[in-house]
Amino acid sequence: MDINEVLKELDSLPGGEDVGKTGEFLDEKIRLARDEGDCASELTLLNEMIGYLRYTGRYDDAYRYGDEALKLCGDKVRDELSYATTLLNVATAERAGGRYDDSLTHYTMAERIYDRLLEKNDYLYAALYNNLSLLCQARGDHEESAQNLEKALEIISGIDERRIEQAITRTNLAQAYIRLGRLDDAMGQLVSADDIFEKEGGDDFHYPGCLNAMAELYRIKKDNETAVRYYRKALDLLKVHVGEENPTYLAVKESLNEAKQAVTAEGGMADDPDPTGMKGMELGRRFYEEYGRSMIHERFPEYEDRITVGLVGRGSECYGFDDELSRDHDYGPDFCMWLDDDVYDEIGEALQKAYEELPGKFMGLTRVRILPPDGRRVGVLRTKEFYSRILGISEELLLRYVNGEDDTGIFALVREEDLSQCTNGEIFREASGDFIRTRNKLSYYPDIIWKRRIAEELHYSAQMGQYNYIRMLKRGEKVASEIALAGYMEHTMKLVYLINRKYAPYYKWLHRGMAQLEKAAVIMDIFNAVYDMPKGDERIRMTTEIVASIIVEELEKIGMAGGVPGSEKYLDVYSQVLNNSLMA
Repeated sequence: MDINEVLKELDSLPGGEDVGKTGEFLDEKIRLARDEGDCASELTLLNEMIGYLRYTGRYDDAYRYGDEALKLCGDKVRDELSYATTLLNVATAERAGGRYDDSLTHYTMAERIYDRLLEKNDYLYAALYNNLSLLCQARGDHEESAQNLEKALEIISGIDERRIEQAITRTNLAQAYIRLGRLDDAMGQLVSADDIFEKEGGDDFHYPGCLNAMAELYRIKKDNETAVRYYRKALDLLKVHVGEENPTYLAVKESLNEAKQAVTAEGGMADDPDPTGMKGMELGRRFYEEYGRSMIHERFPEYEDRITVGLVGRGSECYGFDDELSRDHDYGPDFCMWLDDDVYDEIGEALQKAYEELPGKFMGLTRVRILPPDGRRVGVLRTKEFYSRILGISEELLLRYVNGEDDTGIFALVREEDLSQCTNGEIFREASGDFIRTRNKLSYYPDIIWKRRIAEELHYSAQMGQYNYIRMLKRGEKVASEIALAGYMEHTMKLVYLINRKYAPYYKWLHRGMAQLEKAAVIMDIFNAVYDMPKGDERIRMTTEIVASIIVEELEKIGMAGGVPGSEKYLDVYSQVLNNSLMA
């Protein structure tokens, strides 16, 4: 049996009302593997079956298949890691079904095998800690649950290929924090998890758990209208993955009804979402899905695969940072359509006209867009013109870079905040052509530029914060000291973005955007504390030492400390600060 082909076929099976076909498929393949004497494939499929039965709430059947899998491990499959994997799956099914003592026994057996075979930072430990935390949670020990999750997150937070697992861990950790009353910590974890799930396609099986947790948190915060939106989104995904008869679906549906009743009791309208509380990105996506998609398909079918649709560029809505204050301009249901030059020449004007003919109102909002001085930001856009206008360079220079004829030259000409605007937002529908190719090419700095930028920001951070801020205070130059302090925070935040390999946005979003970062994001909270301190407070100097230690540690983690061209003397500044030996 070609188990890889079988697993590919398994992944392609439908969910929702047809989810039962997965069980039938697995049963058939398990029998086939058994008939062929292929014990390894049989064990793999038994583990898949255990997971499927757990997801669909058929716990007794899951236990039965678990017994078969463990017996197979004892009789024929002698691989210890395979045995540990099976123990983990069986324990997880037992945990879900309420057999907590049996679950703990099997988790412990798996951990003992790991202790013999694995390094402590192996990803498999993270999976084990995740599951142990859920068992602790089920038993009411939320403190130990959080500790297990923190250990898991420490292992996987730096593994790019494990981003979904990281999002799952953050969701679980948020739930533990909620039960411990640490609501702000919970929100931070859920925002990060939500961002990861969305960037990974927004359709992962575990995403509804994040959405449901977010809804629960908003209910605790007495924001039932927002909770209703998250419950609805969770239900939409659960319907696809497990069907409407699944216990989890029914439980979330009940929670949704309770939240809707609370909204009604508060005088709101739970069945008619308030668009003024909706992010511009979500509003644009809904408008495209309801009207734009069909317009393109029906009126421009032969060009459908050459029109990229989304919302990218200038404006807080492209970062998800829009709020009530920013809705006094450019707020409404809109989206972008990017065309290559040849397609634009053929249908550009007709497509723009069709776009303008879409309904003038959507969800109670009027589509009113004033053309800004720098050109159209939504509607039909020429790809090269869109990028060159934001970056402030010629189309010829942009094309040379995209085609690989100039590897680094443009980075001496463009601003980081403009690169951020070229790569922010969301793509609602990806098509062939230059837009995605250019976006991918601009996705981040080439390595040599990245290292140079780190050295630059280290210089300005150390110069303005650890050096000039203190000197200006000693001289009584209060205004200059505040300028130095503000500059120090700005350049340090840009350094944090660099450590995370993410373009820093426009200055007014620098601090807020740090909530979406993973590495050194705690500096965001430290700077909040600095803001609350009196001017010239000695504790401000002390925070620069704390920040320096965090920066040095993160640079060492990514192998950059001492390895950034031109950075050695700035790292020395940081080291001297840590030793309290820097003379002002």
